[in-house]
Amino acid sequence: MGLFFSFSKQRKPKGFQLQHRYYDERKLRLQKIENKSVEINEQRRNKIRQAWKEKRKNVKYEKNKRLLIILTAIITLWLSFKLLPAVVIEYTAGYNKSVLQ
Repeated sequence: MGLFFSFSKQRKPKGFQLQHRYYDERKLRLQKIENKSVEINEQRRNKIRQAWKEKRKNVKYEKNKRLLIILTAIITLWLSFKLLPAVVIEYTAGYNKSVLQ
């Protein structure tokens, strides 16, 4: 029985690690340049995103400001047309009274 268990629990083979014997300076420089360009591109993207966010905030503020001005103008005109005839009538009635006296 001991013989059967020793065959069923075999060890896995030892791993293989390859170490290069030469140094490729050109390849290393290209990798560094590529990494820098990737970082620069990421920075540019983040800058553009921030600029778009700021612009969107400004546009929203401008839209709200414009809407507020338009609503104020409409309400002012509506009130003036609703109240103006009453003021004119009172004024003319007062004028008529003063003329009659």
